[in-house]
Amino acid sequence: MKRLWIARDIDNWLRIGTSKPVKDKYKKGYWAFGTSHLKDILDYDLYPELTYENSPKELLI
Repeated sequence: MKRLWIARDIDNWLRIGTSKPVKDKYKKGYWAFGTSHLKDILDYDLYPELTYENSPKELLI
């Protein structure tokens, strides 16, 4: 089973990566995945229940 993490930034961007992100210490309201960042998801309507406040969430694939 593959594990991925998804997080929504304060500006509504969804980001996905292979390791659990941390709050970016340089840019307030953003998540940092480091080198595990895979993709920015442009469809803001995906995962409407996911907010900056309740991010990140683990996805099992």
